[in-house]
Amino acid sequence: MANSIYLIDSENVGSDWTTMLPKLDETDQVIVFYTNRSPHVGYEGIILVAQSGVSVEYIKCHEGNNALDFQLVSELGFRLHDNEDKNFIILTKDTGFDSVVKYWSEKNYHVTRIGKSSDVESDGSKRTVPVATAASTVQPKKEIGTPKRAATNRITSAAEYSSRPTYSSRSTTSGYQGRQTGGYQGRQAISSQGRTMGGYQGRTTEGYQGRTAYTPSNDSTRPIKKYVPAPEKVMKPKVIHTPIAAPVVEGTNEKPEGVLGYIVYWLDEMKCPDSIAKAMIVREIFMCIKSDNLMKLHSALSLFAGPEYGGPLFNKVRDCLELHEEMDKVYIEDKQKRWNQYVGMVIRESGLKGVSTESAVEYIQSAQIGNKFLFRAGFHEVFGKELGEAAYKAFRSHTKILAVI
Repeated sequence: MANSIYLIDSENVGSDWTTMLPKLDETDQVIVFYTNRSPHVGYEGIILVAQSGVSVEYIKCHEGNNALDFQLVSELGFRLHDNEDKNFIILTKDTGFDSVVKYWSEKNYHVTRIGKSSDVESDGSKRTVPVATAASTVQPKKEIGTPKRAATNRITSAAEYSSRPTYSSRSTTSGYQGRQTGGYQGRQAISSQGRTMGGYQGRTTEGYQGRTAYTPSNDSTRPIKKYVPAPEKVMKPKVIHTPIAAPVVEGTNEKPEGVLGYIVYWLDEMKCPDSIAKAMIVREIFMCIKSDNLMKLHSALSLFAGPEYGGPLFNKVRDCLELHEEMDKVYIEDKQKRWNQYVGMVIRESGLKGVSTESAVEYIQSAQIGNKFLFRAGFHEVFGKELGEAAYKAFRSHTKILAVI
C-alpha cells in the first residue's frame, strides 16, 4: 500500500507534478485530476512518469466553476475512509484547499497541502506548512477609513498654505464674485431666511419640542450587557494509560514491561497471532526513530509490522503520551549504532542473504539515496546484478527513513 497519496490539481499546477516523481518512493501513489483545460504534459514529463515506477492514476473531471476542486475534495474524503493511516498531500497553489486540510487535520487525519513539486525534499519528506501557519499568511482586511491611495495635492506646510491662491485673487469678477454677490447672497436672503423663520423654526416649536417628551432618560442604574466571546475549543491529545494486564511471555513467568508491555497489549487487542515477535520488532524501530519524528515512525511501522497492524499501532503510539517517555529510554543516541541496527533489521526481515550489515551500511551511507536510479545502479556495482537487485528491492522502501536516522 502507498505510504503517501498525492492529489494533483492539474488545472492549477499544470505539468509541474512530474518533476517530483524521482523524489517519491514506489510505494507512493499519485492521482492526477484533469479536464480539457489542463495544460498538456510534455515529452520530458512523459519520460519521468515512465521511469519513476510510481503508481499514477488519472481522473477526468466534469468541467464547470470550481468543478475540479469539488471532485478532488470528494475523492479525498472517499479514500480517507479506507486509508485513514496514509499521508494525503494536495498539490495546488489554491489556498482555498486550506480549509479542507484544517477540517481533516482536526479529526487527526494526515492531510496537507503543498504549492509546488519542489516542496517535496530530495529525501521524499514533505515540506508543508501547518494549517494554522498557512492561514496567517492571508492578507488582513483593510480597516474602515483607510484611504485607497495617498493624497498628492494636500498642503503640508504654512508656507504652501499662505501661497495658495484665493478666490478674490483670481480674475473671476464676472464669475465667482458675480455669483457671490448676485447669486448666493440673494439666495440666502430669499430662501434661507424665509425657510428659517417659516419652516425650521416652526417645526422646532411644534415638532421637535413635542417629541422631546418621548426621549428616553439616562438611567445610570440600568444594567449594561457586555459581549463576552466564547472560549476557543482547545484540541488536547488523547492519553492512554499503562495497560493493566500484559500477557505472560511464552515459556516464562514474566510479563513484558515498558515498551513491550504497551505493544504486546495493543497487538493482542488486534488479535495478532505473533504479538511478542512483532512487539520485539517495534521496539527495535523505537531504538532508531525518536517519538517526535511521527512521519518516519508511521512509515517504519507500516513496513515492518505490515499495513494490517502498522497503521493502528501508529495511532496508538501517537496518542499515548506515557509511551513516548519509554521510547526515549530505548532510543540509541549514537548515530552509527542506529544505522547498524536499522540496516540489520531490513536485511533480517526481508530475508536478504549474502549481504552483510557492515557492507550495506558502508554503501548506503556513501550513496545518493534521493536518486533511486543511481541508488539502484550502485547496488548492482557493489554486490553484482542479481544480489544487488535483491538488496535494492529490500532497501528501496526505507530510503526516506534512512535519510533521517
